Amino acid sequence: MVEPTDLREVSPTDIEDALPDRQVTSLRDIEALYGELYTLATAGGGEYAKYLTPDAAEDLLGKPSVLAVRVDLRGETPTLDADRPVVCWQYTEDLIPRLSHSKYASARGVDHSLTHKSGRDNEREKLAAHARDRLTRWPTEDAVREVAEDHDDGWLVDALATLGESESVRDAISGSDRIPDERTMLVTVAFRLDADERNVARTAAYDGSEKWHLPGEFEVFQEAMAARKTRKFKAKNEADDAVGLGTCFVNDTDEAVYGVVDDPLKSYLSKQAEKFPRFDSDESWRTQPMGRDAAIAAQNAETFLDACQYSGARGASVYYLPYLRKTPDADDAKRLFTVLAKLTNVDGDRSRTPVERTYESADGVPDHLRYAVLVVHKYQKDRWRLVAGSTNVSDVETSKLGAAHRAVLEGPSFGDGGAFQTNDEWALTNPDRPESAFTGMVSKPGYFFRTCAETDDDEPSADDLRFRATVAAISGGTIRIESLLESYVERLAEEFDTSDGWFPRDLVASQYAQFAALAERGVVEASGETTRILEQAPDMTPEMSGTEPSRIEKLDEFIDRHPALEIRDDYENYERRGAFVLGALVGRVTQYQRYEDKSMTAVKRHPIDNLTKHNVARTATDVVGLNVTYGSEDGGSSRIRDELAGRVCDDLQHADPEDWDITTQDLRFHYAMGIAYGLNDTSDYEEEDNDD
Repeated sequence: MVEPTDLREVSPTDIEDALPDRQVTSLRDIEALYGELYTLATAGGGEYAKYLTPDAAEDLLGKPSVLAVRVDLRGETPTLDADRPVVCWQYTEDLIPRLSHSKYASARGVDHSLTHKSGRDNEREKLAAHARDRLTRWPTEDAVREVAEDHDDGWLVDALATLGESESVRDAISGSDRIPDERTMLVTVAFRLDADERNVARTAAYDGSEKWHLPGEFEVFQEAMAARKTRKFKAKNEADDAVGLGTCFVNDTDEAVYGVVDDPLKSYLSKQAEKFPRFDSDESWRTQPMGRDAAIAAQNAETFLDACQYSGARGASVYYLPYLRKTPDADDAKRLFTVLAKLTNVDGDRSRTPVERTYESADGVPDHLRYAVLVVHKYQKDRWRLVAGSTNVSDVETSKLGAAHRAVLEGPSFGDGGAFQTNDEWALTNPDRPESAFTGMVSKPGYFFRTCAETDDDEPSADDLRFRATVAAISGGTIRIESLLESYVERLAEEFDTSDGWFPRDLVASQYAQFAALAERGVVEASGETTRILEQAPDMTPEMSGTEPSRIEKLDEFIDRHPALEIRDDYENYERRGAFVLGALVGRVTQYQRYEDKSMTAVKRHPIDNLTKHNVARTATDVVGLNVTYGSEDGGSSRIRDELAGRVCDDLQHADPEDWDITTQDLRFHYAMGIAYGLNDTSDYEEEDNDD
């Protein structure tokens, strides 16, 4: 596990040597940057550091978990140590660089390095086989042989292969009483050299005080390890030799570049027949060329990438990848590393997005911090599909959307005397939370999954508005008003219970608060002139304290705060306002009917998804008629209902509904808003007579 302080001891020079000399411009750049920072923190600097995986055996530290075959090279021919051909050591911190372990991710593969980590609790026979493989299998791998033939110290590799050919050597290893049973171990080789042969090329890990030396101390074994790891970048699946001379996609260096480099985010794979039917895998290095160092760095990004993952709705995963929108220096890199390291230390808490967790601890966060947000569907283990994404997400802008949502809940439309009620059990209508919680809320797919309709797709899809809206809302993008209203209304129809007339008031309140916040931040955009007015956010300025207004005054104030409802010289809203006041009348009549214990309520008779321009006049006639009937009954009069009935008649008669330009979804959404408005007043109806 990395700690936020792990980079403090690394020199600024080593850090800057590992950093790109330009801004991040692609996901591959982000992967490589993460990998470089992770390597500096866990393996330090150095030519081969990024090839190592010291954390892969972190669980073995402090245990007798190093099994070494001891090879004596002091004579004319290599031999096993006569006294103790196999030894078992305690795995300590000082052995990490000397063992130079490089893990191969495949469970059935041989590790890249001469040092190999066994499987969990291997039996004695299996550990013995791993020990023999250090002499028989590893030194005979093609990539290792190529290095041995070209390197001045290739004789060290040859010595291992020579020993591996001897049956007596193999038997001596198998018969050693030093090999334990049922243990997880690092299996390696220890070398003893003559003094005059110690001029072999050494690494910084070389320890001259020791008699027995380990693979990480010699350059030839490091080169062989790097070659083995690199070989998989050019030969995989259908590709046999996907390498050529070109310019590295990440480092902009002219070098040998590879075409089938694994991508931790699975956005670039070597097997894409369904996408590229005539793709020549051996020529893939021309498509996204990766140099050796950049390719290795990208592989080392997985720990930080996993820490930036959030399990979204509908089986999708969302990655929030912080990066710097500038050419980073050492100080920038340290602050970015601190952000990433903190994200790895979540103690099992994955309920908050990385944006929220970073925003909570804003101290030291770089000013140029941005996020690449990716919504992916992992439909196979190694094949993912991008559903939605953006590289332009800022925690500052995301927090502004969260603050806008909170301002709506704390404004005059909500709370006591407001049009809608807050509800602690509904995420989008609960104002009693810290600022960071709102930042987290608007950054999650759940922000739209709570308000928008389900789709018919069984799996996450790019056609799902909720995923697209999630990314657009926090990246400076836009959401089509018409699409959002359509999804809102469809969700309301799904939630409305026709059997008992239960109306989803909290859902309407959530949709209203969300839409108002999106409008305030300029996220919603109309595709036609009819809905253009909805781009304007409601006025959420708190009301001045004073005399408690009457219900009619509150209605007027609510309408006047909403550009889409008020009647203006430049925009007539009779259609939309008529739908709203009709809904408010339906809500008020329904409240009276429930008070009088009537089973067939107005909202049940006139559900949202039944309303159209063709039947709105008939609906209004029926509801106004009900109000007249109840007004003639003993105790059934209501000034607010009468006022609403009058306004319904005025607004709907302003023009023939058949000629209205308003869309059906726009009409229904504001009708639903009106119903929620009318239902929200639960006052005693016997006191309504004196309401003025």
